[in-house]
Amino acid sequence: MEIQKNPLTYIILGVVILLAIGIVYFQLNAPDKEIGDAEEELETCGEGTVIYQDDQLCWQRSVNPSKVNSWQEANSYCENLDLGGRDDWRLPIADELKSLVDSSYEPSINPKYFLGTETTHYWTSSLYRTDIHWYIHFELGYQGFAPDITNNFGVRCVRDSTLL
Repeated sequence: MEIQKNPLTYIILGVVILLAIGIVYFQLNAPDKEIGDAEEELETCGEGTVIYQDDQLCWQRSVNPSKVNSWQEANSYCENLDLGGRDDWRLPIADELKSLVDSSYEPSINPKYFLGTETTHYWTSSLYRTDIHWYIHFELGYQGFAPDITNNFGVRCVRDSTLL
């Protein structure tokens, strides 16, 4: 039994293939929405800040532009930070900073909310033992501890959003 070749079948098949190619092409070449463009959708507690998941905490969106060499420098940076009209910033405890880890991103933090995060260690205020503090690493989202000096770690500050 021989199948008859109908020209209309080939035309329909050709149109379907062209449509599929067009859809794939436009999906691959559609302009991406810039992550920073979503700022108006974010809940903030002042300029340069964001409230993320836990509405009790207000986070610094961008990290300290330069890493700091010691826990004392990290703590001082947060204590002296004036951001979003507030000056009551602090270094987060390990559990607070760990709550930002989202391994579906590289680095392991949501870039829509948090800008400039590098795949490196970030200081916390949680003490492991005298002169050793916990850190969170945003490459894979793990935590560890390190001596308070001679470590070039990042800093992201936090404050209690319920404080006036």
